Amino acid sequence: MKIVELQKHDNATSNIEQLLCLLLFYYIEKEQPMFGKVAIKSGFLDLLLDCYQISEHNLLLTKFLIRVVVRLVRLSPIVAAISWIKLKVNIDNQLLHKDTSLRLWSIRYIASLVKILESSQEHQNLLKFIKPIDFIAKLYILSFDQCLLIKYSSIKLLCYFVISNSSNKKIYRSLVYMGIIGVFLDILKKSQLSVSVNAAIFPILLALLKLVKSSSRFSLIFIYSDGIKVILNLLNCPAEKIAISILLIINYISNHSAYHANKVVMLENNTFVKLVDMKYKIKSKYTENFMYKTVYNLFIKCTELDVLQNFFYSCRDPDITDRTELSTHLSRVKLTEATLRRCNRFGAPALGTM
Repeated sequence: MKIVELQKHDNATSNIEQLLCLLLFYYIEKEQPMFGKVAIKSGFLDLLLDCYQISEHNLLLTKFLIRVVVRLVRLSPIVAAISWIKLKVNIDNQLLHKDTSLRLWSIRYIASLVKILESSQEHQNLLKFIKPIDFIAKLYILSFDQCLLIKYSSIKLLCYFVISNSSNKKIYRSLVYMGIIGVFLDILKKSQLSVSVNAAIFPILLALLKLVKSSSRFSLIFIYSDGIKVILNLLNCPAEKIAISILLIINYISNHSAYHANKVVMLENNTFVKLVDMKYKIKSKYTENFMYKTVYNLFIKCTELDVLQNFFYSCRDPDITDRTELSTHLSRVKLTEATLRRCNRFGAPALGTM
């Protein structure tokens, strides 16, 4: 192949020659994807990566090279692994480059690399060599980028690292202490698109789900950041997968303790009512059943008498008012409240101090 012959040129290959060969490859590969695999086997990949490593002083060439590398990475997990070994340092340096295009394609390279390796069962073990914690700080900085493509691409990549590293508490702590929960919630607040078509919304909800499930402390950070109010506002869009994610988040938070459940219903007005109203917005029997389970669970965990009474006695839904365990729990909370008031009136020791 003529491209490979460039490597054997008597003189050092000029940037113009390199750029022309890449342009040729780019346009042929767009029309004939199989050409990419042929070019890889012919030795083109090695030439390409060598060019990339020495192209740092030629911004135009670097920008074009990374675009082609990303396309090649998407073709083969082997290419992904080889390119990562050679280009890790380059990519790391380019994540915060002043050039917008280079920042964006560096993020896309990492995303493509992770995706192709994850999709190949034979090469999934290579993912352990890609340490996401090495990139978390820079990706977090990029989540504030003025370029929306970079902003949302970095956020989706951070979401992926949260979702796929649930056993790595170090990654979770690093992100939460940086303030990632607030960043995620800001995106959810400012979303102007329909939730069902906004590609960033669902990954963010899944990432938040993993975070609140993993730690009661993270759940409190989420609650005190107005997280409940933000996610309940998303219920205005009738997307079933969004609704299920929201219900799961509320379930996991309330399962931590009665204190968490009380905060869920107290910091956002009409939490119970908004959850029940979901059945009128999303016509799905599965979602409706799951909504009732969430309401029952939250009600049983909650110990705030005023909130429980207001909801239970004003509710006209027989699926709630006819539930014996809910009325029993309400009676128990009333009895506990009355006992505490008597203790306070007569100066008796508070419960738990006797």
